Amino acid sequence: MFLYTVLRLLFYFLNIGTFGAITGVDLCKILFFGLLFDASAIIYINALFIIMQTLPINFREKRWYQLVAEIVFYVTNTIGIIFNCVDLVFFRFIFRRTTFDVIKGSIIGDDLQSLFWNYL
Repeated sequence: MFLYTVLRLLFYFLNIGTFGAITGVDLCKILFFGLLFDASAIIYINALFIIMQTLPINFREKRWYQLVAEIVFYVTNTIGIIFNCVDLVFFRFIFRRTTFDVIKGSIIGDDLQSLFWNYL
């Protein structure tokens, strides 16, 4: 939660020119409601890990299963943080946060493949 709050503050300060004047009270409201949003996002991101850890199966305590669960945890959370970091800069170009529509448009429009090779 702390990391997401830091990223939210960084997002605000990097894109401060696109927002109107925000008072200290408004910033506190943004941070409070951001915590609520982040809590739900973290639950969605970790849904597979949560299910894996709560399934009533015998081999849940095995070392290999815990290793797989740990890998799932780190991979999904890393992807979530990467998408959050992409918005720090990408917001300046499209003036909105990255959503599935942006990802879908990139994949369907073949932009992803052409951009990938251009930036390598």
